[in-house]
Amino acid sequence: MDDVAGRSADYVLEYRNTKLAVVEAKAWDQLLTEGIGQAKDYASKLAVRFTYASNGQGICAIDMQSGAEAEIASYPTPTPARRSAQVHSGSMARPSPSPARRWVWRSRCV
Repeated sequence: MDDVAGRSADYVLEYRNTKLAVVEAKAWDQLLTEGIGQAKDYASKLAVRFTYASNGQGICAIDMQSGAEAEIASYPTPTPARRSAQVHSGSMARPSPSPARRWVWRSRCV
């Protein structure tokens, strides 16, 4: 989705029709950090603050504004105020999920 230099992001996370984050997915046998460069490229081109790289075994979260990078256990909720509070507190951990706050996953076409 959203072509960047002939390539497309694996997933674009949207909330209320607003793009919030990009996820670069890599194969299980690749290093968690393998997709960080691509994830940052897509986030920059799509003008989103948050990006993630995952190999299915872990998730690396990147805040493009502050430059913070951290391995997290699960994806944060999409609520902008909650996400902002997490980043400013230095915690990129996921708060308890709420059924009303779900990501819309827009995956690439294969």
